[in-house]
Formats: sequence, C-alpha cells, structure tokens
Amino acid sequence: MSAGKYSLRVAKEGFDDLVTTVELHGTADVPLNLSITAQPNQRHRQRKELGVRNSDAVYRQLRNVGLGDTLRCKNFTLPMDVGTFEFEIGNLTLLGLVNKFETGAVFVGQGISHLNQ
Repeated sequence: MSAGKYSLRVAKEGFDDLVTTVELHGTADVPLNLSITAQPNQRHRQRKELGVRNSDAVYRQLRNVGLGDTLRCKNFTLPMDVGTFEFEIGNLTLLGLVNKFETGAVFVGQGISHLNQ
C-alpha cells in the first residue's frame, strides 16, 4: 500500500461496527477494541418470544401433555431402528396423544436396552 491516510472499518456480528483512521508510512500496528452490541432488555424479549410460542396449538399441547394409559409389561421386546428395548417386568405409561401421535412413554421396572452399532 502507498503511504497516506486510510479509513479502516471492522464489522463482526454481535459487535458494534468500528471505524478508525490510520496514517500509513510503511507498516502499522493498529490496536482494535470491539464493543459488544447492546442487547435489548432480556426480560422483554423473552416475554415477546413466549407469546409467539404459546400461540402455536401443537406447542401448547406438548407443554401440557399428560399421562395416558399404563400397561403392565412382562418379557416384552420392543425393536426400534436405533436399538432394542427388553422390558422384563414393570409398567409402561404412555404420554398423552398430541395430534393423534404418541409423544413418548415412561417405563418403570426392570429391563435392558441394546443400541445398534
């Protein structure tokens, strides 16, 4: 670069833009101090985001899902794509349906799980 006066602009997401002037006569070390962009009031932002999430019907159903039927299991094997669950003895409680789909289950008892490799 030729000697002279240059304007240097540094921009990085999450930081305020920095603009400084440098007078060049060969090489130069330019110390840069970036400032973190001021964040909006966290409490206000969270409240606003909650309003959007809570307006979704499926989200509300998932947040409020309850327990469904409880089944007594004895020597029951459940093969899945990632592994196999062997319920020796215990109770399997299904979670409530959300949009006609099972969302989960809780097993309390003795059993073994095997993951496929």
